[in-house]
Amino acid sequence: MTRIEFINRSSASNVASQVNLFAAPLLIFRWEEAEYWQAEILAAIETRRRASKGMQRTNIGGWHSKRDLPGWQDRATRMLTHWAAERVTDATAAWRQGESQPAPRQWRMDGWANINPPGGAYNRAHDHVMLNWNWSACYYVSGAPSTADQGGAIVFEDRWSGVQTLESATRRSFRYAPSDGELLMWPSWVSHSVEPHEGSADRVSIAMNFHSPWLERSRYWTHRPGFMWRNMPWLMRPLARLRGSWDQSPEGAPPGFDINIDETF
Repeated sequence: MTRIEFINRSSASNVASQVNLFAAPLLIFRWEEAEYWQAEILAAIETRRRASKGMQRTNIGGWHSKRDLPGWQDRATRMLTHWAAERVTDATAAWRQGESQPAPRQWRMDGWANINPPGGAYNRAHDHVMLNWNWSACYYVSGAPSTADQGGAIVFEDRWSGVQTLESATRRSFRYAPSDGELLMWPSWVSHSVEPHEGSADRVSIAMNFHSPWLERSRYWTHRPGFMWRNMPWLMRPLARLRGSWDQSPEGAPPGFDINIDETF
């Protein structure tokens, strides 16, 4: 059920009536088992860094693993991804209070590890809405800044607003310095960047995206299915499974891994 609110108009002609539209939540969780699993998570990430040069995406000067972290088989990262998926369900339930449809308990998920070494490595501004993700998140494994001069803060920006002064190219922004063991979560359309890391040790984090077909599809999804996927998805889906590919039909979820928070392992 959609809740509709009406603006109360001011009776004075020169007094503005205002309502704040489309607020974006930033949710901050702390994993109680962070210290217990930290060493194992770092070891799993280091194993992959030694085996791969990584990917170049928004990272400038850092290392970016493949986007297959939810499929890693070590117990530590599996515990983390399952816990993060539970928090996405909690966040969805809180954000959709009053709606009859319960929050999803199964998610399509992707994720990857980031390592920003000392010396100014950073991530340029970007969002994840183009691949039809609903929620994005970042978990901080180790190396979070302890002082302001070490940099590495995450910055969220309102890049959709055209209201700004001619003297300044900056948009409305929110800066947050995370701590080890924290999980930050926000709607995938929110633009975010990471300031240069000037600390003395590697800054290690894990980025994640979550999608559910029960939530609203992104209006900015760039995926355009091919002819066969548009007209014969019933044939293409089993072929894709055989090839290890993803469902590219108009109703398909983005490529990733299915996580059910009710499953135990």
